[in-house]
Amino acid sequence: MKTVKTVQSLRFQYVIGLSVIALLITASFITMQRIVSEQRDFSRLVNLAGHQSGLANRIAYFGSLMATTNDEAEFHMARAQVGRTLNKMKAAHNTLRHGGADQGIPTVINENLRTIYEDPMVGLDAAVENFLERANVLYNTNMSDLHRGSAAYLFLTTYGPHVLEPMLDAAVEEYEKIGRKAILRIENLELVIWVAVLFTLLLEALFIFRPLEKRIRHAISSLEETVSELTMTRERLLAAQELALVGDWSWCLQSDSVACSDQVFRVCGVVPGTFVPTPNDSLQFIHPEDRRTVVKALRSARRCGEPNTVEYRLIRPDGSERRVLQQTVARLDERGQVIMLSGTIQDVTERQELSNRLEKLSEHIPGCIYQFQLGSNGASHFPYASKGMEETYGINPELVSDDASPVFATLHHEDVLRVKREIHQSGQELGIWRDEYRVQHPEKGEIWVEGHATPERLPDGSTLWHGYAWDITERKCREHQIRQLALFDPLTGLANRWLLKERIDHALATARRNAHYGAVLMLDLDNFKTLNDTQGHSIGDALLVEVGKRLQNCVRASDTIARLGGDEFVAVLEQL
Repeated sequence: MKTVKTVQSLRFQYVIGLSVIALLITASFITMQRIVSEQRDFSRLVNLAGHQSGLANRIAYFGSLMATTNDEAEFHMARAQVGRTLNKMKAAHNTLRHGGADQGIPTVINENLRTIYEDPMVGLDAAVENFLERANVLYNTNMSDLHRGSAAYLFLTTYGPHVLEPMLDAAVEEYEKIGRKAILRIENLELVIWVAVLFTLLLEALFIFRPLEKRIRHAISSLEETVSELTMTRERLLAAQELALVGDWSWCLQSDSVACSDQVFRVCGVVPGTFVPTPNDSLQFIHPEDRRTVVKALRSARRCGEPNTVEYRLIRPDGSERRVLQQTVARLDERGQVIMLSGTIQDVTERQELSNRLEKLSEHIPGCIYQFQLGSNGASHFPYASKGMEETYGINPELVSDDASPVFATLHHEDVLRVKREIHQSGQELGIWRDEYRVQHPEKGEIWVEGHATPERLPDGSTLWHGYAWDITERKCREHQIRQLALFDPLTGLANRWLLKERIDHALATARRNAHYGAVLMLDLDNFKTLNDTQGHSIGDALLVEVGKRLQNCVRASDTIARLGGDEFVAVLEQL
């Protein structure tokens, strides 16, 4: 009976103590919430006051753009910006003066602010109204009537920076002074609350918590055994978490006992609780051809204490086959001896099947399918690359699984920096990467490759691209041939009539811009028809080719020699 009364007394004291703390904390929380809310609203007020100067500069900038631009579209864009900013500044000034309940901005005024805003000579109300009036005049001025000498333009570009901004800064400084005083009041209130809480806790420690000490000691002693059992479970779970567990297991070497999670039983196709795992009996689930590999990996971990990974096949009781990935770590005692093996078993059957299908699919697709990963530290590698990498780059995919530098080493020296720059830009913007570049293939020589890839950001901050690349050398050759046929004479290799026109247009534009002279020479061969008739067309063609070569040798690299047809040639000489 005495024990019951003691417990009830302690319970009553404990409830009283907690109630007092709860009331004190609630009161302080409500008070602080109100003060912080007021301070937050005041911070919005200070930010809005500071924003006024930026709006004035914005009006001055776009007003200057309206007065100086000759582009009508740019003028209307700047005009729209002036109109929007003018309305924002007017609304912001009204909110500063009268507050804004919907925006959480209070009405703040004192003698200094009243002087700053309402002074009849240099008051900010009159200054802002004058500034906005001139801005409105500028906004309503047509493009043809607006120039740099306009009064509204001159007023905005000089009055805003030199007169209005100091007045706005003075208002911001006054708001900040009021804010600092409010913060000082909050700090004093926090000190009072802190002292009150400390005093209350001291009273509770003396009259409530000390009597509970004995009972707590008794409770701790009764929990030690439970904590000891939970510690082993926690260590096993932590080891499994470090290895990204799917199903975890542990093998105690001293007792030769095996413990498994329910997921391990499900992977093996066994109902949890219907099978007691032992080191020897567990081998019956492993494919006969893989048992030796698994046993060897376990012995290695037991002997050396080093973690290892092994992939093998499981045979379920129903006869189905599953492929699993097993990871093993060793736990050591104080002397460094292995006392336990822990690990995870992950079912990777679907992943392996998907990988096999992808490999078969990539064999029928020209080029290379790959994943390219760029870490935040600049290191890069290819987590996956199809066999097509050997055809495209002449590199075994296994060589770039840890380091992508062999691929970049095959790129033409003129293309390397551009390709890397485009890749980094794609990673920063998470935009699709597309590029064409040259590759020095060990067997094919110099080839052209086109690559496409889509990036995604990984949780660790690195970027992973999914893409493909293929050989476009043949397409490049056809494009070059088409260009040659379209712009060059097939017999002499000189510019044809179409390319000549482009070169003359370019020469004229350059001459106008640089005030230089140029010349166009019209040439033909005398008695060429007689030569063709007496010696044959092959001799005539050979003569035309030789004439083209000699004309090329007579001019500079920047000049153009063209063949119009027959025996007619044209020379375009620039910047004489």
